[in-house]
Parts: sequence; C-alpha cells; structure tokens
Amino acid sequence: MSSSINGLKKFVPFQGKFRAIEKEIAQFFHKTGDILGLRPKLNVIFFYLMMHPPLTQKEIISLTGYSQSNVSLLLQIMLEIKMVKKQLIPGTNTSVYILQIKKFAFEYSGFYARTRFDSIFAYFESIVKTLQTLIDQQKAGSGLLWMRVQEILLLKKPDRLTSYEPLIQDILNSECEFLKSEALTLTPIEFAPECIAIENEIVQVLVEDEIFLIKQKPSHSKILAYFYTRRVLTQKQLKILTGFSAGVISESLKYFLEYMDIREISQSESHLKSKAKLYGLDFMHYSLEMFFIHYYEKMGEYIPRFQLMLKDLVELPLSEIHKRGYTELYTFLDRFIISELNRLGSYRPRRIQNLQKFYDFYTSIRPDHLKKPSVLKNKKTKLDF
Repeated sequence: MSSSINGLKKFVPFQGKFRAIEKEIAQFFHKTGDILGLRPKLNVIFFYLMMHPPLTQKEIISLTGYSQSNVSLLLQIMLEIKMVKKQLIPGTNTSVYILQIKKFAFEYSGFYARTRFDSIFAYFESIVKTLQTLIDQQKAGSGLLWMRVQEILLLKKPDRLTSYEPLIQDILNSECEFLKSEALTLTPIEFAPECIAIENEIVQVLVEDEIFLIKQKPSHSKILAYFYTRRVLTQKQLKILTGFSAGVISESLKYFLEYMDIREISQSESHLKSKAKLYGLDFMHYSLEMFFIHYYEKMGEYIPRFQLMLKDLVELPLSEIHKRGYTELYTFLDRFIISELNRLGSYRPRRIQNLQKFYDFYTSIRPDHLKKPSVLKNKKTKLDF
C-alpha cells in the first residue's frame, strides 16, 4: 500500500514484472507521439502521471530516464496547455505535478486547440474578400490561396470530404478562368508580393495555433503550413521559404510521405520542365483522412500485445495481485487502452469509405490529378483485433 505526504500520495515505483509491463506501455506512448508528430517524450510523461499521480520532477526523471532540462521543458508545456497542474508540497520547496485530464495527451491537445477555432475561423473568413480582390486583379497565387482558405473553412463542416464536391464544382463552373487555372493546379506558382504577405500571415497562424496537427515538431509545422498554402513544392523552394537546412527538410518530408500522404508529383502532372523532385499535398482533408487511417493501422498493431498483457495479469497468483502496480496496470489496460483503440479502429472503415467517394468524384473530373492511395487498393476495410 502506498503512503502519503501531507495528504499527497507518495510515489512508490513498480517492481519486477509490473515495471517491465509499465515500460512497454511507455514505449507505446512514445510511438503514438512519434506517429502523430507530437512530442513523444511529453506523451510518455503523460502516461507516467496517469500511473503515479502525483509526481515530482525528480521522480519523472527517474521513471523516464530523460534529462532534467528535457523534463523541465515538457512540464512547462503541459502547464501552459493546462494538461497538468503544479502543487507545492506543504512545508517543502518541492512541487508535484498532477494530471488534470484522463485522455491521451494528443486528444487533449486537440480539444484545447478546438476551443480556439472560432477566432481562427474569423481570421480566415476576414481574408477571403481580400483574396477575391486579388483574384480580380489576377495576382499570382491569389486563386490558390483562396482555395486553400476555403479548405480550412471546411473544418466547420461535419463531413469535410463530401463538402469538397460543391466547392470543386463551383470552381470548375466559374467564369473566372484565372481562378480555375490556379485553384486546382499541380504546377508551382511564383506568388505575387501581395500574396506572399498574406501567405506569411497564414503560415504564422497555422504554426502558432497548430490548427491541424497539435504539437508538431517546429520543422514539421512550418513545412506542412507551406504545403497547405502552396500545394506543390520542391526541396529547394522549401529551403528558401522556411530557411531550414536540406537535412531538416529531408527528415520532415520522409515523415509526411509516410503518414500525411504528401506525395511525389510526376512531371506529366505538374508540367514542370525541371527535373527537381516535386512534392504535393493534393487536398488538406483528403490528406488528414489518410493520416488517421495510417494512425489506426499502427495502433491496431499494439492491441494483440495489450491483450496478452491482460491475460498475463489475470493468470498471476494471488500473492502477486496485491503488489503495487497490479491494479493500476490492469485497470489501465482493461478500461483505457483497449477500449480507446477499439473505438479509434471502428472509425477506419467510415474514413476509407469517405476517401473512396472523394477519390471517385475527383478522378471523374480530373483523372490525371489524384494518385490512388494504397489503402483503397486493399479490400480490407477494418482492423482485426
């Protein structure tokens, strides 16, 4: 049984088999953070605070093996987004950190960001009229930026992929040839100065408010923001726009190619004469659907292992189940991880169906513009747990 200090539960580490299971689950949390572009170490600290509330900074360092500077920085971030609260132990100079929520760290971050969406939408709605004026003046980049802003505003819609259809049809039926030439293009555009100024504002909003993927690596966030504004880019263009090194850009592109469905654009698609590799993010929400499908698949790989962990716990002798760690781990695995992953996995068939509908619609009007993702070539429509 754990004791307490001044009414606060005292930290007692798990031992033996329970510590081994705890470490394996911590690795899972590190992986979820890595897949989602979050701070993996923050996700791990979140997990340990669930297992051992509350914890001092020193205890977190002991559990994770992270440096003091790393833990201090991550705890500060968690405080800023109100994921944890800090409480001074009476009669001491030591503080403990206590979780304020009981969800995955990335889910809470998403909830926190959604509370700011109203002000973000107000900003994007405010620049639509300016972009329409620039379209009338045929300023290079204005038609593409207008389209991307409309895509961001689709976040208000419950079924965002379906909402693309009337938007695209309106563009194709438009009498404005300039808008039609830019809005759906896969050819790089040299933005006019007026459009660059607006783009800089958009990138700042996307990076600072982390509107789509919360707590991305700084390099990921900025590069992804430029894919949102430009749709197609070469590595050289990314280097000029972001100021990042070739190595940083290459690492970010590797992540996006695997998880975000950013893809290499062929010369026939882009009509680009240069031999430089061109990368593109066709449609924001199409890419996000792909991202979450990839995520569900990766998470599904862990479920059989968690089920075995539960089975091992159930089969332990009575002498073991009274030890520190049994109740915490059993409750966590039984009620939290497996139920959450099954819930997430159940969304996958619906997301694949949405992707298929959008793919069929768009390729019917632009057969050379959208590459069929591998997930639609696979007839498997659900995760087998």
